[in-house]
Amino acid sequence: MIGKTPFFIAANQNVPAKTLAELVALDRSAPGKVTFASDGPKGFAGILGEWLNKVMGTSFLQVPYNVNAQGIQDTIAGRTSLTIQAPTPLVPFTKRGELRMIASSGPKRTPGFENVPTISENYPGFAFVGWFVLVAPTGTPAKIVQRVNFEMDRILKDAQVIARLIDFGVYTDGAETPESTGAFIRSEFTTWGRVVKEIGIEPE
Repeated sequence: MIGKTPFFIAANQNVPAKTLAELVALDRSAPGKVTFASDGPKGFAGILGEWLNKVMGTSFLQVPYNVNAQGIQDTIAGRTSLTIQAPTPLVPFTKRGELRMIASSGPKRTPGFENVPTISENYPGFAFVGWFVLVAPTGTPAKIVQRVNFEMDRILKDAQVIARLIDFGVYTDGAETPESTGAFIRSEFTTWGRVVKEIGIEPE
C-alpha cells in the first residue's frame, strides 16, 4: 500500500450551510437547487456525489467539467454550489476564504484538515478514497514480495517522503502487509461494484 486520497466537499461562501447536516437540510428545503461541480458521472467526484445522494436522500444536481480547475472556479463564482475535489487543489482557495470545507470522504479526519469532519461522522461506515498500490505479477516469489514490501514500508515512513506525498494529497500509514493490501483491493472491487449498481452507472 502506497497511500490513499480522500475527497472533500467544498462550498461557495454564499451557501448558507456550514455542516453536512445543514447541507442536507438546505437540499430538502429546495430539492435540486444544490449543484456540485464534478469530473463527470464516471469520475471520482461524480460517483461520490451520486453515492451521497443515494445515502443521504438528497438531490444534489451534478454539473460535469472536463477540467477540474474550471469546476473550482465556477464554485467560487457561485455558478455551482459545491465542488468535490482531492484536498490539494482546494487549499489556496480555502486559505483565502473563497471556499468553505464541509466534509471529507476518508474513514478518519485527514492530517492537516483535522477541523473538517468526515462524512462517516454523520453516516457511519461511509468511506470513499482513491488509492495507490504497488503490485507484482502472479507467481512472483514470496521472498521478493516480502523484501519489496519491507523496503517500501521503510521508505514510506520517512518523514520527507510523508511530507512530499501530502503535497500531492496522498496520505500513508506505511506499506501495511501484502496480505492486508490484497484483502483491501478485493474489498474495493466489491464496494465499487455495489456502488456503481446502486447509482445506476452502466458498464461500457
